[in-house]
Amino acid sequence: MITKGYIRIKQLDQRKVEYILTPKGFSEKMRKSMNYARKTINSITLVRSRILILLKDLYGQGIRTFYILGGVDLAGLIEMTMKEELPSQAKSLRIDNLPQIIKKDEVILVCREDVTPIGIKLRSVNVIEELARDEMLVGQR
Repeated sequence: MITKGYIRIKQLDQRKVEYILTPKGFSEKMRKSMNYARKTINSITLVRSRILILLKDLYGQGIRTFYILGGVDLAGLIEMTMKEELPSQAKSLRIDNLPQIIKKDEVILVCREDVTPIGIKLRSVNVIEELARDEMLVGQR
């Protein structure tokens, strides 16, 4: 990093050294930070578009109530997408546990890896698994 001109070293005493970021080093750090931010925003946009496809498909099947189980960040993304993109008849509710029964116009969107509603007569979609099937998202990693 010294030879590339990103940092300078200042000897403070026999054992202490101070590393100083040069303008060139600051510029490189900023460039990498901007690339990381751009990649993150692109990933979130792609995940959100895939969530929208899933929600519109379920809405088209007559689902009007979406129970969201787990996944704070993913749940927030689902709620934001619903608010902005689905008609006002659709509503979302966050839940902490699987309900015993739901109506035919309701679905549980599972946003946790540790929940598999096997053997329970509930309509559910594991959002994490659905996103993991998407080749565009998997290729992003």
